[in-house]
Amino acid sequence: MAQLRGPTGFYQVGSILVTNVEAVLAASAGGPVERACVVPGEIAWDGCNCGLLAVSVRRWFLTDNFPESGIGLGGSSVASRATPCDLPYLVGELRVQVIRCAPIPDGNAISVPCSDLDAAAQVLLSDAYVTLTEVVSTLCELRETDQIIDYVLGEQETLGPAGDCVGSELVAQVALVR
Repeated sequence: MAQLRGPTGFYQVGSILVTNVEAVLAASAGGPVERACVVPGEIAWDGCNCGLLAVSVRRWFLTDNFPESGIGLGGSSVASRATPCDLPYLVGELRVQVIRCAPIPDGNAISVPCSDLDAAAQVLLSDAYVTLTEVVSTLCELRETDQIIDYVLGEQETLGPAGDCVGSELVAQVALVR
């Protein structure tokens, strides 16, 4: 397979992640998500009632010392490469979020029953695990087939609840040939 390159390469990686994670989510505790896409900029939580899987490229940089960002980080870069013109790798930070409904109190209630919170926690943890394992599997395959140079997995954390949405976000840096 051909190496993915430049900014369209990040879109392609994001699209592959969306396709693969969406397929595995469909058979998970939370079931399928209604919306799954690569999005521009920040991921908007404007409709989590049926589930959202979104991938966004939040930042990118040039380097010759992946996973370090910038020129001269990590030691010998300044001596070996004097300008950004020579930096061979374009690195993108991808964020993968899976968002679902969070339970909210019914009617005049001030709190949510523990059984509802428990069920939501099970779906959140299942979604997070599916996302983590499928992103790792997909990025490993892309690296092994030389479509990407390499990747570094960042942290995965719970987001929310905010409004009636809750989910998780996984961060990965992916290096492509410039």
